[in-house]
Amino acid sequence: MQLVVLILVLTSAFNVLVVSDMFRLRTLRSGDIITMEDGPLDDANVTNENNRLRINKDKTDLYAAVDDDHHLLFANNSYASEKTEGYFQQTSKHVASSPFSIKDGYLNYKNSKKFYAVAEDNGYTLYTRAAGGDAVEIVLMVESIDGKEIPDFP
Repeated sequence: MQLVVLILVLTSAFNVLVVSDMFRLRTLRSGDIITMEDGPLDDANVTNENNRLRINKDKTDLYAAVDDDHHLLFANNSYASEKTEGYFQQTSKHVASSPFSIKDGYLNYKNSKKFYAVAEDNGYTLYTRAAGGDAVEIVLMVESIDGKEIPDFP
């Protein structure tokens, strides 16, 4: 019993953060899993533009991990936060959204792998729900930096 208490005290004192392997997010239209077309939403990157998570084939990848609090943590130490309108933006940890997880090679949010790409501002913004008539259902594949498979987390 005393050992358990000691371990809990030490863990909280050092504020140990456990995270998944780092990965980048690649898009795939939900209906195109077998017959992928070469459209703007197929095999595109999730990027940060004007503090919103956007989908773009031409921009640099955004590297991320899922932490032990089920937040999506980016390589620049910012976090994903779902806004009331349904889109994601990069913010600080105290307003980060959860629960994120990795399951079978896909990013999940609130136990669903469905996301939406909504056409706006000459491109697509990542949403949690269909917002308007130009929303396309997508999934987000997690792809490791070194090509290895990302295990389910947490």
